[in-house]
Amino acid sequence: MTDQSNPPANPPGDPGQTPISDKPFYDAWGDDLKASATIVNAKSAEDVARMYLNAEKRLGVPANRLLVVPDKVDDAEGWGKIHAALGRPDTVEGYQVQLGENASDADKAFVDKFLGEAHKAGASPAVVAAAIGVLNEATAQARTDAEAADKAAAEATRAALDKAWGDKAKVYDSEIPALLTQLGEELDKTLPEGARLGDVVEKLNAEGMGNSPTLLRLLAHLADSRAEPGLPGGGKGGADRGMTPDQAGAARRALEADPVKGLALRDRTHSLNKDVLAERNRLLAIETGKA
Repeated sequence: MTDQSNPPANPPGDPGQTPISDKPFYDAWGDDLKASATIVNAKSAEDVARMYLNAEKRLGVPANRLLVVPDKVDDAEGWGKIHAALGRPDTVEGYQVQLGENASDADKAFVDKFLGEAHKAGASPAVVAAAIGVLNEATAQARTDAEAADKAAAEATRAALDKAWGDKAKVYDSEIPALLTQLGEELDKTLPEGARLGDVVEKLNAEGMGNSPTLLRLLAHLADSRAEPGLPGGGKGGADRGMTPDQAGAARRALEADPVKGLALRDRTHSLNKDVLAERNRLLAIETGKA
């Protein structure tokens, strides 16, 4: 007799029974997923999900934050995404570079070119800021060095001219700027408006020519030749204007080589000996700074 009190849960052919499928859980997935050994070896979709979470834990970041390095160096779009993710701004202006206060036009042109190349190479703002910082330091140091060199050159020139000119240096200090101004004005009358010198003294100093002993000696000689006769320091016959040690030395050597005065200087019995000797001693005192 059959026990009817405990019938089978799902008798064969019962429509409530869930049939067991022979198809894998990924059967409806794309072919690329079906071709993955990782998917094929998984036992269920839950296994796949767990593998995904474990991968994120190993990588330390979610998959959507991972960067994919392009396979080709000329993949501009791919590398652009990498550079953008690492902080490169969309445009060169995004670097917001700050140059030093005294940056020259050449400095600005160099930086503009540098920023363009840096942007192409994918440089981040931090990298560009560091490079510009080095540039600012270098240009500031170069400017300091140049100022120190100019000061040293000016001091060396002053010392050389003080030695060559002696007390007459004060005369030239006032005459040379006045002479340059006069020459500049004379030249400006012959030049078109845009080519005029203006303040020629200021321009010569800016060009470094104000520290040229050769130029200053030439100008001193020109100042002597243009001085008006009869006035203190006049040109021809202007002995009262004074002589520089260099001029006195040249005059002394000329006196000693003069056929008449030289002979009188060496011959104590000569009628002009005392006068020539006195003149030579006066020149020698100026030459040696003992006048």
